[in-house]
Amino acid sequence: MTKQHRQPPGPLRSGEVGRRLDVFMHGRVIAALDSPNARTVKLTYADDAREVTGGLSCSLPVSIRQHSGQVVSHWLGGLLPDRSEVLNRWRALYGIKRLDPYAMLWHVGQDVAGAAAFVHPETSPSIGGFERVTDQQIGDRLREIATDSTAWAASSAQGQFSLAGAQAKFALARTSTGWAATTGQMPSTHIFKPAIPALADQDLNEHLTMRLAASVGLPVAPTEVAKFDGERALVVTRFDRRQDSQGEWLRIHQEDTVQARGLSPTRKYEAQSGRDVFDITRLLRQHVTGAHAEHDVDYFIDALAFNWLVVGTDAHARNYSLLHSRTATRLAPLYDLNSYLPYRGDRSVSLSMRIGFSERDPDAIGREAWDELARDCRVDPGEVLRRVRLMSEQLLDESREVIEVSRGGWDSPLPDRLADAIAAHVTGCLSRLRQ
Repeated sequence: MTKQHRQPPGPLRSGEVGRRLDVFMHGRVIAALDSPNARTVKLTYADDAREVTGGLSCSLPVSIRQHSGQVVSHWLGGLLPDRSEVLNRWRALYGIKRLDPYAMLWHVGQDVAGAAAFVHPETSPSIGGFERVTDQQIGDRLREIATDSTAWAASSAQGQFSLAGAQAKFALARTSTGWAATTGQMPSTHIFKPAIPALADQDLNEHLTMRLAASVGLPVAPTEVAKFDGERALVVTRFDRRQDSQGEWLRIHQEDTVQARGLSPTRKYEAQSGRDVFDITRLLRQHVTGAHAEHDVDYFIDALAFNWLVVGTDAHARNYSLLHSRTATRLAPLYDLNSYLPYRGDRSVSLSMRIGFSERDPDAIGREAWDELARDCRVDPGEVLRRVRLMSEQLLDESREVIEVSRGGWDSPLPDRLADAIAAHVTGCLSRLRQ
């Protein structure tokens, strides 16, 4: 049954924001954000916050009651889109004069990645609901984004959501009666992503790459390709949401590995002072719970191997995330997987993270690079090489069938092009692994 809702209050005056936001998680206030100006932001945990969470971030633990400065601002910035054009459009839409993440979350902080919701102090956390969305309305949103890739915000400004990343997208909830926009504290459940305009059938490519990852045993977010009023999109089930026994959708807290280190969201690529393989394995050993740490290190290395085999050039540090409960932390399922092979041609490309001490060229990586990576990450080189070979052989044997089964009825040359390119590239990878 749809709950009644009301619009949260807007800025105090045109172009201004309130100085305080309450941070809700699982129905309780766990912290307050205080920001009297764009240069100052302070996070203060509630006395009983540790009953709900270990903290908003590995970089903002609840064991330290108050945090301030760049580490807070960086973490908040990681909840927002990467593209400055999108942020500028939102500032114009909401009349925001300040440029800092806090000011933006005053307007779009109620449905973000993870379990936190940023709520005006005057707004009850129980207020919210669903507004049914038709296929035609979804198609209209997709057409709007195709025409203007900065058009992420709902025209009505009702759904106060923010999705991080560079690709245009929007979020809706799947209900028993169909798709719906969420208001207030109701969580969205799925993300809609049209194809990147410069890459033909990129939505289908991402779906097929995700299915290939699942076929070799990697945990991935479920995806489907669907049409809405003639417009196609990739629909991704959010891994930071789950259904309880009554069918209600609940939030799961998460953050990407750049947020977990307290760094600026711009530092996502290793080549631009971002996180490298060793740093992420160290992060996992520091924060993943107990014996799960080494399992998740292995899982991360397997994900690196997969991105090498499919030439996933955008597998940067913000495309790896942690899931947090009150007492445990784990590496999240994979998301945003894309093979560049269908678009590569004769172009030279680089992976986002080095394999070994120096190699980011997927055509130069072989046994020696994987041996270097294993030793650097303090794992058994022989076991890493065995797993990488096994994944290579599995993709070579099964990728064409997986692609054929997963392509659906879409009329596109991309699936065959992807299958041919994977077969050729993985054959070369296997040869270098055996040298």
